Amino acid sequence: MSENTHDQVDMSPVYARYPVLAKVEAVLDPRFERRRPILNYIPKWKRGAEIGVFTGQFSELLIQIAKPIKYFAVDPWELAFGEHFPNWGEYTANGTLSTEAAYQAASHRLSRFPEVEIVTSKGVEWINSLDESSLDWAYVDSTHQYEPTLAELNALATKLAPDGILFGDDCWCRREHRHYGVFRAVRDFCRQNNFEIMLMDHAGQWAARRSID
Repeated sequence: MSENTHDQVDMSPVYARYPVLAKVEAVLDPRFERRRPILNYIPKWKRGAEIGVFTGQFSELLIQIAKPIKYFAVDPWELAFGEHFPNWGEYTANGTLSTEAAYQAASHRLSRFPEVEIVTSKGVEWINSLDESSLDWAYVDSTHQYEPTLAELNALATKLAPDGILFGDDCWCRREHRHYGVFRAVRDFCRQNNFEIMLMDHAGQWAARRSID
């Protein structure tokens, strides 16, 4: 399979059950090409996790390019939000997108990848259940809030292999940005845990690894 091709699964059966889902995903889709460069930093044929899956659109692309030998798709879905997501504007169709629709979309997309394990859990709770050095990388795209993101990163630091790498989305350094908390969490985590920033780009993507003394 070409790495320049996003071989998408047919979503029409899921869209038929959840019509609002197609509208939401049409809004999300244009961002993926802007986020694609971060995938060049993710090591191939390794053990990875995505914390914050939503409908699995980016998961599908990530798996195809990173080719992980094991991949954990972790999201709380209904556990965190109940039957419907909050009103995040067009990203949740003004709060009309159900968590069940998002879960079913992710399950439909990822079921064709035998290396994938879908986990319904809050990030920190699942991370804390792992053995040490059980992940080679993790991509964090979850709460977008300072304290929960920092807690997830701190927990992940103990579960990464020595040469493991952390990645994530929506890291914006402008104080007025609604996701500024992610930037603060990444910055403070690196300072506190001897990690160094590898990348922060104009698409809100970031990557960090342990500092080399």
